Amino acid sequence: MFTGDFKSRAKVSLGGRSKREGSRDAVLEQARLERERRKRSKLEDASARRIQADWRGHVSMARTKDALRQEFDEGAASGLSVTESSLRALLFFANPSCEADFGRVAAMAAAVADALRTPAGARALAAADAADAVP
Repeated sequence: MFTGDFKSRAKVSLGGRSKREGSRDAVLEQARLERERRKRSKLEDASARRIQADWRGHVSMARTKDALRQEFDEGAASGLSVTESSLRALLFFANPSCEADFGRVAAMAAAVADALRTPAGARALAAADAADAVP
């Protein structure tokens, strides 16, 4: 006979229970506790995966910044050149609370100022900017 309820309810089999398991209410309570335990376990697993992914991203970002910082320092040792790529790298890895990075930013600013003091340097910077703007 149709009762109007189109969803079937989950059935808890009580037929095979032993005398130790107790009454119907005890079996239902045990099933509820088991569902809660599975739900909590699933949430803990998802949380652990998220934390691990965030940590891997953090470590990867730190390594990338360190590699760019090292490249920048190697380039600066042979003479600091003002290019868009060096400026982008500096802006990416520079940390305001790091004194060494503050020095790197100051050195780059001085290099840009020196380049702009001469007409040839200003033209070179403008040409490099125009070349970078062309797709």
